[in-house]
Amino acid sequence: MSSRSGTARAFLAALAVPLFLVLLSPAAVAGVLDVPAAETSRSQPVAPGVVLTSTEVPEGSDGAATRQHFGVLSADLGGGAAVGYADPGAVSAAAPLPQLIRPHDSAVAAVNGDYFDITASSAPLGAAVRDGRVVKSPTGTHENAAVFTADGTGSIGRARFTGTVTLAGAAVPLDRLNSHEIPDDGIGAFTSDWGTHPRERATLGADRVTELEVRGGTVRDVREKPGDGAIAPDTTVLVGVDAAADRLEEVGVGDAVAVGYGLTADGVRPHTAIGGRHVLLRGGRVTAPAGDTSRHPRTAIGFSADGRRMFLATADGRTAGTPGVTLRDMAGRLLRAGATDALELDGGGSSTLLAREPGAAAPTVWNRTGGLFRAVPNGLVVLAPPGSGRVRGVWVRPRIESRPPPGSAVPRQADPHRVFSGLRRALTAATHDENHGPVRHPPRPESLRWSASGGAVSGGRDVRYTAGAPGAATVTARWGPVHGAVELEVLPGPARLAAAPASLAFPDASGAARMALTGVAPDGSRAPVEPDDVVLDFDPELVDVAPRPDGTLRVAPRTDRGAGGIAVSVSGSHGTVRTTVPVRIGTVTEQVAGFDDAERWTASAVRGEASVRAVPDRSGEGRALALAYDFTSGQGTRAAYAHPPSPIRLDREAFGFGLRVRGDGRGARITLSLVDAEGRGHTLRGPEVDWTGWRRVEFDVPPAAHPLTLTRIYAYETSPERAYGGELVFDDLTAVLAVEE
Repeated sequence: MSSRSGTARAFLAALAVPLFLVLLSPAAVAGVLDVPAAETSRSQPVAPGVVLTSTEVPEGSDGAATRQHFGVLSADLGGGAAVGYADPGAVSAAAPLPQLIRPHDSAVAAVNGDYFDITASSAPLGAAVRDGRVVKSPTGTHENAAVFTADGTGSIGRARFTGTVTLAGAAVPLDRLNSHEIPDDGIGAFTSDWGTHPRERATLGADRVTELEVRGGTVRDVREKPGDGAIAPDTTVLVGVDAAADRLEEVGVGDAVAVGYGLTADGVRPHTAIGGRHVLLRGGRVTAPAGDTSRHPRTAIGFSADGRRMFLATADGRTAGTPGVTLRDMAGRLLRAGATDALELDGGGSSTLLAREPGAAAPTVWNRTGGLFRAVPNGLVVLAPPGSGRVRGVWVRPRIESRPPPGSAVPRQADPHRVFSGLRRALTAATHDENHGPVRHPPRPESLRWSASGGAVSGGRDVRYTAGAPGAATVTARWGPVHGAVELEVLPGPARLAAAPASLAFPDASGAARMALTGVAPDGSRAPVEPDDVVLDFDPELVDVAPRPDGTLRVAPRTDRGAGGIAVSVSGSHGTVRTTVPVRIGTVTEQVAGFDDAERWTASAVRGEASVRAVPDRSGEGRALALAYDFTSGQGTRAAYAHPPSPIRLDREAFGFGLRVRGDGRGARITLSLVDAEGRGHTLRGPEVDWTGWRRVEFDVPPAAHPLTLTRIYAYETSPERAYGGELVFDDLTAVLAVEE
């Protein structure tokens, strides 16, 4: 084996990396708050009266196995911050949250909002009020909402929609406004706020439908079928189903029709409102469902007892080391932050928290859900007045981001505000104005003057702090009379070195992986180890290892098949510590289920029916698994599941799966459900079964913590307009696995 040794310093020094602009005023320097349960919290200003606090709660036996990560944005609603409703311009539309807030020039923060009709219209389920105008009524029992009065006070209330339609002098109830669902024998109204989604979606299951187009208080058209397309600003479309359809059918073109409606929440007429699901806190008491132990990314909103302080909170999930939190975890976090009342907003892949860093021009994402931005129908945006644009402070922080970027497989890193004695930490700084906003003419990074207590600072654009003796250290950056500082904790050691991931496997010479190094102090405290301080030893014919400015190492295979390791060593105040990361390149395909045990598989269903049975396989000599399903009932997503006798656990990294499927041509979609080593669920979606006869279906595996466990195979349908049944047959489930060592 040939080897290559040396430090990563020369490589990083050659990189021309611009300073990452971030900020903080001298009076609001991020500090560490040591709280019970080994929590670590850090706060930073966003705007006057608006502060973002990031909290990490270790859950493993040594504080490292898994972690909860919360972001709580606190806003003083009486101190200059205001809250607005953000949407893509139509109720039946969705867009990523950064796109929703673009029209709001003074946006400094935002969160995603309500649950929504995700498989069809994208319409939110709850109430929506924008600038005092009712945009949407609650759908069904989805009545809880966060509401804001005209003076900015916030609260959690139950939204009540009332409306009437006056026909020939008689008033009848109006049940819904811009909703994807109209109740039995009810009437729904649609305005220009609705968008272009077909209104027929709201009438599924109805025997009779009548639609009236009303403009200027006069009926302009009567239709037997709901239409689609944009609605003019001065027009209201009324849709009646069954008994209400009969009533509307009595009206003719030219008749007078009056429509009136309004919305209140606990007797208050909101200026802004957005729907949510479970009430998490009420009067300082936790009301979140005790029986829900599922862990996911979360979003929630809370208010202080007087309604003058708002808390927007998210919890990370579905990322390496951070599986997510329960609703009661979320309630407890908001209670500790100071909220007495709180409401669950949409979580999972929808969960998004945006916040402006000091000196930045626009908010950036702060939470992680394991994927890229999901399109959502609405959100709340925090607005703050702009500042002067003159330099009034300096924000200093470590360059390493402990959070991986959205959708990235980069491992989460330890707290970069900790550094080991004798090792280095890359720092960055940016200037900001008195409102923590951007500076019109920022000084050049090299014009900042740096100093440190308990260590040394070097560099101009590429700033490095070298830690001195263990204890607290302050690093300060100055520009004329303006300055800012960051507090760092210097740890002794490290006594141990760990890599994440602890081993690497590649299917071939394509692709690459990212690896983060963490040192462990004698007392168990952890801190990132930067490539600057690393000595590497590896076979350059097997892999290439290069440092990244974000504090990770990029590992790329150089051959299609092979095995070896990357030796890593770091010298600190406790001597030299080492670790070796095994590397395997190449794959082997192995059968993981032949379905000879098909009679022991079981079935379940959501909004449908399902059953399984053993049938002859393709050759007629063995067994296969038949999954029969009925999707003729229910309007939402319907699924039919096949469960193995026990979960199928793989012993190595998996890059893909293959499954032979005898199709029925009905169009259901085939899916595999997996759980990774950290308990996170992964859904591997296959194609729609638009074929008959046997076909091989392939599934790619997303970034995950290996080994994986297969929990079920299933078929599903999302389109509410499609109702059918059928039978699929499965045989020869294989996995593409990493080669053995």
